[in-house]
Amino acid sequence: MLAAVDSFSRKQLRLLNHGNEPGFMLLAGGSIRSGKTWAAALAFVMWSVAKFPGQRFILAGQSVEAVRRNYADDMLVMFKDLGFNARLLLTGGTRIVVPIGNLVSTYHIIGATDEKASIRLQGMTAAGALLDEVVTLPKSFWNQVLARLTMAGSKLWATFNPSAPGHWFKRDVVDQAERHDATVMQFGLDDNPVLSDEAKKRYRRSFSGHFHKRYIEGLWAAPSGLIFPDHEVVDDDGPFLTMAASVDWGMASVFAGLLFGRPRNGSTVCVNELIHDARHSVTLTEDQIVRLVVEWLGGVRLAVLYVDPTAPVTFKRKLRRAGLPVRDAANDVEAGLMVTANRLAQRSIVIHARCRHLLEEMGSYIWDERKAEFGQDVPVKQADHACDALRYYAYSTGKLAYAIGGAAKPRGM
Repeated sequence: MLAAVDSFSRKQLRLLNHGNEPGFMLLAGGSIRSGKTWAAALAFVMWSVAKFPGQRFILAGQSVEAVRRNYADDMLVMFKDLGFNARLLLTGGTRIVVPIGNLVSTYHIIGATDEKASIRLQGMTAAGALLDEVVTLPKSFWNQVLARLTMAGSKLWATFNPSAPGHWFKRDVVDQAERHDATVMQFGLDDNPVLSDEAKKRYRRSFSGHFHKRYIEGLWAAPSGLIFPDHEVVDDDGPFLTMAASVDWGMASVFAGLLFGRPRNGSTVCVNELIHDARHSVTLTEDQIVRLVVEWLGGVRLAVLYVDPTAPVTFKRKLRRAGLPVRDAANDVEAGLMVTANRLAQRSIVIHARCRHLLEEMGSYIWDERKAEFGQDVPVKQADHACDALRYYAYSTGKLAYAIGGAAKPRGM
């Protein structure tokens, strides 16, 4: 059911009223779990059915799956609560269709994963747009959205968590809000009335460094210094309930493998490493690297082996023939670095003292501050193979929990 008016925060109510105000854009930024996304979806639903029944609308984000998770699923419930028989269609493009009297409104769900995404909007005329995590979208896509909103009275809502100060969205849109006829709102955890104090504490503990500044304080913060500054070194050899491993591919450079032990309770331990540096040794063939991995594992029964997704298909096939449970690692670099840094800081993952190469890499693994000036969160590309293997494991096993703060997503998020 739709929430009562007195259950909204003051900022959520202002966001809900954007449809009745003269401005073109409402940009709702700030911390995670601050209630901006759910309120923006409700505002968009109420405005669109009241002002433009039977028109087309744009629902866009980094991927179709993200838009469905963050907006569309809640919107279907909202339409139903308002008395409309909304349906999600998956053929001919993902979209929500809403019969309103003799008219049908269509909400096109679009994933903007790269610069080519703007092609999906060409030729469309839309009455409004709702953009999820707009800082993750290509600028070309943003420009194409604006070009589609040509109807008198069109409006745009966009939600975001801040990125680096040099990001195009801050530089070209947020800092020039007046020119775009935009209202910029800053949301924090305290602006979400459904969050308990315990949940707020958990979210505040879930991030460190510039990630904390962005996702909790809602600030445009640039990365600098070490990527993994906070971690613990241990000498724990188990026993472990399950074992897993990850590898970063390298034939002419460095091949890196890490072995992880997970106890019944407590921190996961990176217990051992495999490093072969072909730059200072012989270059191994795929078959030789497979034998090296098998010998290194020494009969350890793995639950999963996360492999660099860029590794050759033939290499992965040979690992499987050797009896290893191969799975492509999740490879979103920026999100992966955030999750890895946070899990290290929270001691969800700790490093065994014998992993000397990994610890050495972590001591020189730094953010590329030159690229940060252009809004890019990337590491300096040097001595990073073991760190990549660490990221593969940390993100592949922890991305879901950290996407929702380690708990089920509460309503109103």
